[in-house]
Parts: sequence; C-alpha cells; structure tokens
Amino acid sequence: MMNDTLDNRKGLKNKKKGLDKEEWMDSDPNDFTDEQKKLYQEYLEKVKAKEEEERRIREELNDNLKKARMAVTKFESDFDRELTDVFAVKSQLDKLITAYEIYSIKLLMSIYSDENVPDKLVLLSDKIEKLQKQ
Repeated sequence: MMNDTLDNRKGLKNKKKGLDKEEWMDSDPNDFTDEQKKLYQEYLEKVKAKEEEERRIREELNDNLKKARMAVTKFESDFDRELTDVFAVKSQLDKLITAYEIYSIKLLMSIYSDENVPDKLVLLSDKIEKLQKQ
C-alpha cells in the first residue's frame, strides 16, 4: 500500500486501464439504452472485481506486515537475551582480571618487602585498595 492506495502495485495499473468510466455513465441508469445498460453492468462488475482484488492484496499485505513485526519482536528478544549473556561474561572476566591484578601486586609486594623497599610497598598497597573498591 502506497499512500493508502494499491494502484501503484505492479499489475494493478494494467487492470485499471479497463475501468475508464465514460461520461454517460454518470447520468440516470433508467435512461440508458440496452447497450449502455450492458456496458454499465460490465463496468460495475469490473469495479467490484478490482475492489475485491484490492481487498485481497490489502489483507495479504497486512498479514505480511504482522509476520514481519513478529519476526522483529522475536529478533529483539533474542538479541536482548544474548546481550545479557555477553554482559554477564564480561562482568565475570572483569572480576577475574581484577583478581589477577591484585594477586600480581601482592606478589610484587612480597618481592619488594624482601628487598626492604618501603616506599614501593605503600604505592602497591594503594593500588590494591583502589582495585578492591572497583
């Protein structure tokens, strides 16, 4: 549907060609000759068939739209679930990295304490406190 019309859809332009309403069809149908009544009846049948075709296409397009919306909703929920899982893994890795950093600093502290370097020990203690606060 484009601008609330189905006329722009392929195939409907060709069907519309046979639906040209003649000027005499706007007058009173009781005044028509037998030939005009026949042509007018054919015209009405074509209009009805075109309207039915447009209704069918509209329903088909609405069904396709509903399916597309459902697919998007499913994709969104799957994406959210996977993003939550990735965030959980990232959080675990961050905690693990922080633990290893603390462990490394403690190892360095033990080395420096053996070498009697008290100023380095204070700096490393500050780093441990900072990392533990994270």
